[in-house]
Amino acid sequence: MNKIKIFSIIFIVSFLSSNVVFAQRNFNVEFDVKAGNYLFNSNKLYFFDDGIDCYLTNVCNDIDTVFENTAVDFKVTKDTVIKAQSYMYTDNYEYMYVRLNKKEGWLRADIPLEKSEEVFLKRFLPSHVFDMLSCYVQIIPFKNNSCVFVSNADDWYIANIKRKKIEHIGTKGGRLEACQMLFSKNCVKCYIDMGWGQDVWFDENGKKIKQKPHH
Repeated sequence: MNKIKIFSIIFIVSFLSSNVVFAQRNFNVEFDVKAGNYLFNSNKLYFFDDGIDCYLTNVCNDIDTVFENTAVDFKVTKDTVIKAQSYMYTDNYEYMYVRLNKKEGWLRADIPLEKSEEVFLKRFLPSHVFDMLSCYVQIIPFKNNSCVFVSNADDWYIANIKRKKIEHIGTKGGRLEACQMLFSKNCVKCYIDMGWGQDVWFDENGKKIKQKPHH
C-alpha cells in the first residue's frame, strides 16, 4: 500500500471518529425563544454526523451555507416549547439542536445565555488547524446544565460555564477518538486510538472515571 493510500485512510478515519458527538438522544434543556419565523433544518448535517462526503467535496468549511441550502421556514409561537439537546455558535449565527413537530434538527435562533457565558464559549471558535469560512463550537450540556461538553474543529473540552473552568480532554486526530456524550450515564466516552477496544470516560468536571460507569 503506497503512502497516498495510507494517508487517505488515516484522514478519513480521523474525521469519521472526530465528528461522532451524540451517542443517544436527550432533550433536557429548555430555552425561551421569542415568537417569530426561524430557519429549521431536519436533514442530517455534517457537523453532528459521522459522514466524510463534505470534507471530500470541500464544503465543510462553511457551516452556515450548508445549513441554509436545505433549511425551511418554521414559525415559533408563544406556545412553542423549545427543548434542546445541544447548541452551537459559528462566527455568524447561533443554533440549537431541537425536536419540533416530531422532527429533530437545527434551529437558527439566539441562545439565551448570559453574556459572560457566551463570551466564554466563543473563545473556542477559532480553528488552529483548518481554514474555515465559518468556525464553530458545539456545546452539549450534562444533567447539570452549567457543565458542558465542548467540541470545535480541533479539540474536545469539558467546561463549567458558570465558574469559567476548562478541562482539555483530547485533540481530534490524536490519542483519543470519537468522544461522545453518554446522556444516560452523564459522562463523555472516548475511544483510545490503537487501544485494542479500550475506552476512557470523563465526568462533568472533566476528570477521568476510573471504572466503567454502570448507573
